[in-house]
Amino acid sequence: MAGRATKWLDEHPQLRTAMARSAVWPRVKREAAVTIRGQPMYVVAGDTLGGEEELFLDRLARGAREAGADALSRELFQEQSQAVQAIVLTQLLQ
Repeated sequence: MAGRATKWLDEHPQLRTAMARSAVWPRVKREAAVTIRGQPMYVVAGDTLGGEEELFLDRLARGAREAGADALSRELFQEQSQAVQAIVLTQLLQ
C-alpha cells in the first residue's frame, strides 16, 4: 500500500523529476539519514522517521516558508523551477 507521500508524488510527477535532478537533494538526504536495523531511514519534520519521499516533501514545504526555514531546505526550494515552486506553494502547503 502506497503512503501519502508516494501518492502525492504520483499525482505530481514533476516533483519526482525535480527530486531526481536536484543538486541539493543528496546533501539533504545525507544530513537526515539514519540506519535502523540495517534499513536506511530519514529524520523528517525534526522527530519523525520516514522515507525519501516524505523527507523531500517535508523539506520542500519547509523551504517554501520564508520564516523559520533552515538554509538547506530553503536552498532546495529555491533551486526548483517556477512551476515546481508554484505546486509547492499552491498545493503542498494547503
